[in-house]
Parts: sequence; C-alpha cells; structure tokens
Amino acid sequence: MKHFNFDLYKESKQYFQLFDVYIKQFEKNKENVFNKLNINNSSYRRARDNEQTVGREIIKKLSDNYDLKIPSDAFIDKLEKVTTRIYNNLYYKVYDTFDDDSNFIDESLTDKTLMFPVLNLLKLFLIINSNIFPKKVFEEYKELYEEIKKYKTFLTYELLEIFEIMSLFFEDEYINDGEWVTNYNNPMTYQILASRFYAKERYVEAIFFSLQALDIMIKDQNFKRYIAVNHTLMSSLLYAGNYQECYNRVEKHYYCINSLNLGSSEINITEKYLYVSLLGLKEYNRIIKDLINIYKKYLDENIKLEEFDEDSAKYLKLLIYYLSHRDHKILKNLGKHAIMGSLINILKKI
Repeated sequence: MKHFNFDLYKESKQYFQLFDVYIKQFEKNKENVFNKLNINNSSYRRARDNEQTVGREIIKKLSDNYDLKIPSDAFIDKLEKVTTRIYNNLYYKVYDTFDDDSNFIDESLTDKTLMFPVLNLLKLFLIINSNIFPKKVFEEYKELYEEIKKYKTFLTYELLEIFEIMSLFFEDEYINDGEWVTNYNNPMTYQILASRFYAKERYVEAIFFSLQALDIMIKDQNFKRYIAVNHTLMSSLLYAGNYQECYNRVEKHYYCINSLNLGSSEINITEKYLYVSLLGLKEYNRIIKDLINIYKKYLDENIKLEEFDEDSAKYLKLLIYYLSHRDHKILKNLGKHAIMGSLINILKKI
C-alpha cells in the first residue's frame, strides 16, 4: 500500500512554486504585483529556496491579493489521507468511496485554496479511472490536464507519479517519439502504455508493456487490474499471431476469474480469446466439442421435454444422452430422426 506525505505543503516555500506560475497568468511581470504588495524581490527569491518567516508573510499577501486561501494544517492532513485512499483504492479497483472522494474534491475546489493543483490532479485521476470511455476523457479533459501541467513543479515526488500517469494518457509524444523508453515504478504507467500502443496497432510494444505491468501487479496481488491488463495482452497476442501463448494465457485467466468469482460477462469475454486462439491453432475438434457442451447445457437448463410432441421429445432425450456419454451406438437411433440431418457426420468424428 502506498502512503502519501504532505508535510511539505505545511511549509511556505512550496507555495512559491505555485505563485511563480500563477502570477504569470495575471501579470505581465512579477514586479508589478511586488510593487503593489510591497514585496521585496530578493526576499521572495530567498524564501522560495529556504523556509523563512518572511516567506509566510509573502504568501499571505499574494493569497489575499488573488482571493486564494492558505490551507490549514488540518486540511492538509485530511487531504493527505484522502489522497492515500484514492490512490490505493483506484490502483486495486475498489470503488466503495469513489463518490465520496469525488464530492470531497469538488467541494474543496470551490474553497479556492492554494492546494487547487493537487485537487485538480486527484479529480482527473478519478475521472481517468471511472467508467467514462477513454476517448471521451481525452477529448473533454485535455484542457484540465494542461492546467495541471502548468503546476508540475508544485507537486511532490509522490504526486508526480500520478502526474506521470496523466502524461502517458494525454501526451502523444510519449508514444510517437519514444519518450517512453524508461523504467517506471508504477504499473499503471505500463498499463496505459500497453493500451495506447494497442490502439495504434503496435502489438509488439503492447505485449511488452502488458508483461511489464503484469509482473508488478502479481507481486502486489492486484488481480483485478491484472485481469484488465490481461485482456490487452491476449488480444495483442492474437493480432501478433501468437496463438499458443494466447491460449496459455487464457487458461491462467480462467483460473483467475474463477478464483475472484467474477460474473458470466467476464467468462464470455474470455471465451472470445479462447476460440480465436483455438482457430489459429487449428484445434477444430476442441471447438466443436465445446460448442456441443454449450448446446447440451442449454438443453438441460432451458428445454422442457413435456412441451414437445412424442417424437421430438424422444429425439431430444437421445441427443442429451449422447452429448453426455458419447455413446456411438446411440447414433443409429438418432439417425432415424430427420431433424438430425448433417449433424450425424459431425457427431461421428467427435
């Protein structure tokens, strides 16, 4: 579990990083506002590098001038806890507090504190990990990302990890210019890289980054996110023509989703990878057997024999028996019923 430390935001010198950017958005140069507020330029530079009493006085003057609030230590402590919870919950795909955390961030932003870059970062992190389609996130929240990017120097080292995830999501040069060639500590960075390369049909890179992400997620026992990345990996393997490796992955994937008691929708998605890999491996008999088993299960669960006429009911009983026992002698009886048609030849080969 990752823990965030916001003690740095209890010192005045950190907020000089914010005002270095903020002032430029409203003033032609710093001297104008410094003269207006009686701030000494040399004192400003010294207080930016080292914690000083005068630094707190300068930050107070600037905050009042721009109608911003200096956050209390209590608020910073609370935001630290919320940030830790948001990150760990989203990493492990736990959404129990998602709405509460989103509301807290939105309400805090309305207070116009000096922590607004951190709050915007968390807001976007929540959005990226919501159920909003990635393309829509990119189109509707690129401007918010650009605003956060301006205050990158205000972020602590730990928050820069989250910003790095944002960068990989929103910045094309990471994909186009090879800026991704580095080692990341955060598996979510590899997950985003895998997804972005997959979208660009660069499947070898998508496979590479999927494997990087999965290695870390296994160590972290993050099996929900492991499953999500595995979808990208299996699909990339199919497009790359590596059917055997995809099949091997599918077998492990089934074990994982059964262990987590995931719903039938996840099983149905996984079957897509299974049958395409089997087709690629030319395992046609296996496909036919599986389809017959599916058909038998459907018959058992959905067909009521009493609803059919005598001949049809007799046929269905024979068919269900054959599918269960593979008794080839029964084929002679099945052959008497015209409804079987060409299926007889298929059943004989199984």
